[in-house]
Amino acid sequence: MHADEVLEFALRALERFGEHGDHFRPDWDINRMVIRGKVSGLRKSGLSFEEAVGAVADDLDVDDRTVSRFISHGKS
Repeated sequence: MHADEVLEFALRALERFGEHGDHFRPDWDINRMVIRGKVSGLRKSGLSFEEAVGAVADDLDVDDRTVSRFISHGKS
């Protein structure tokens, strides 16, 4: 991950905390950030989105759809 990505995540996390207070779940956001980073890295190495999601899903021992849903729900 690049420093600008971590900073962006931290700022979004603070915004969410301000909006939702104790409903904020930083572990979910951190997991999304890590998974997005893995998919993004694989995409940059030449894999298609589907191939990258499949590789991350295999690594996490979940199905492709789970990874796709998990990263798409965190977009802001």
